[in-house]
Amino acid sequence: MSFLRRFVAAAGGNASTIFALGLVPVLCAAGAAVDYGRVTDARTALSDALEQSLADLGRAPPAAPADDMAELRAGMDDLLGPSFTDSWRIESLSRREGRFVAVVSAEVSTSIARLVGIPEVPVQVTAEAPDAPG
Repeated sequence: MSFLRRFVAAAGGNASTIFALGLVPVLCAAGAAVDYGRVTDARTALSDALEQSLADLGRAPPAAPADDMAELRAGMDDLLGPSFTDSWRIESLSRREGRFVAVVSAEVSTSIARLVGIPEVPVQVTAEAPDAPG
C-alpha cells in the first residue's frame, strides 16, 4: 500500500492534526492580507486628504505658519471624516521655494497581526503643492 493511501486510510487522527497544523499559516496569511489592506486604505486616505488640503492651502492668501497648520488640520479633518478612526498627526508643514511641503503620519490598528504582538503599523505620507502667489 502506498504512503498516500495509508495516510488517507489512517484512523489515528493524523490527518486532522496535519490539517490543523497546516491551517495556522493559511489563517496567518489571510489575516496579514486583511491588515495589509487596512494599512493601504489608510495610507491612500491620508495621501488624498493631505494632497487636497495642501492644494486648498496653496490657493489661500498667505498667512502665519500657525494659521497654515490650523487650516491644514481642519481641511484634513473634514476630508478624512469620522470614519477614519486611526490616530494621525501632522509631522511638519513648511514653505520651500514657493511650495508647501507637509508630512503626515498615522498609527493604523491591526486585527490579526495584533495576535502576534503588532498592534499598530506606522504610516507616513509626504505631499507638496504650489504656494499662492504673494
